[in-house]
Amino acid sequence: MTQVDYELAAGSNTKAEQFDYDDLGNRVQYRDHRNALRTAYENNVVNEYTTIAGGTVQHDAAENVA
Repeated sequence: MTQVDYELAAGSNTKAEQFDYDDLGNRVQYRDHRNALRTAYENNVVNEYTTIAGGTVQHDAAENVA
């Protein structure tokens, strides 16, 4: 999924959310056009998120986001 459109008013389709991915399928950016929010994602060489919105991400022993 790369985009979600919502009907915000009768007969009006608005691009509300957009997801951008790198060539490996890792999310690199999320944009919420309803409130001008942008969230950046960074990954390491084993495709784990290392930062989301500038904050450091921790992983548990099973490599899940903790």
